[in-house]
Amino acid sequence: MAGGPALAGEAGSGRLVQVALSAPRVWRRACGAPGSRVGMDMLLAVHQDRSGVTHALPALLGKWPPAIAWAVMIYALSAQSDLRVVPADDALDFVVRKVGHFVVFGVLASLVWRALRATPAVQRPSVWAFALTVLYAITDEVHQGVVPGRVMSMTDVAIDSAGALALLVARSLIARRMSPQIPTP
Repeated sequence: MAGGPALAGEAGSGRLVQVALSAPRVWRRACGAPGSRVGMDMLLAVHQDRSGVTHALPALLGKWPPAIAWAVMIYALSAQSDLRVVPADDALDFVVRKVGHFVVFGVLASLVWRALRATPAVQRPSVWAFALTVLYAITDEVHQGVVPGRVMSMTDVAIDSAGALALLVARSLIARRMSPQIPTP
C-alpha cells in the first residue's frame, strides 16, 4: 500500500489491524457541516495474508452478522405459508404468534442497535435502530402479502414496532442504571 496509510503490525503476521482513512475535504463539506468529519472517517480492518496480499474489510463487519442473520431468519419464517404454533387452540396460537412478533422484532432492534453503536459515524443509534427495524417490519409484512396462505397486516407492523421500542427503551434504562453515577456536590 505505497502512498497509503501506515499499517500497524507485522507484514505477513495474519493479524487484523485498524486504520483510519479520512475522506477528502470536498466530501466532508458535501456530506456534513463545513470541515466536519462526522460520517467521513472509515475504519478498515486490514489483513495481510501469508502471501503478502493486503485485504481490507470494514472493521464493523463483526457487529453486523448477528443482525443480518436474525433478519434472514425473520424472512425465512415469513416465507412459510402456515406458521401455526399451537394448532389445537386458535386463541392461544394467535397470542403466541403476536408475542413472537413483539419479541423477534425487539431482538432485531437490539442487534441493529449493537451494530450501529459500533459505527463511529452514527449518532443516536437507538433512533436509527428503531427506524430501520420498523422499515424492516413493513417490508416483512409486504413480503407476507405475496406468500400464499399469508396476509399483510399493519397490526403486525404496530406489534413489531412496539417490540422494537420496548426492547430499545429497556436496554437504555438498564444501561443508565448500570453506568456509574457521578455524585453531585
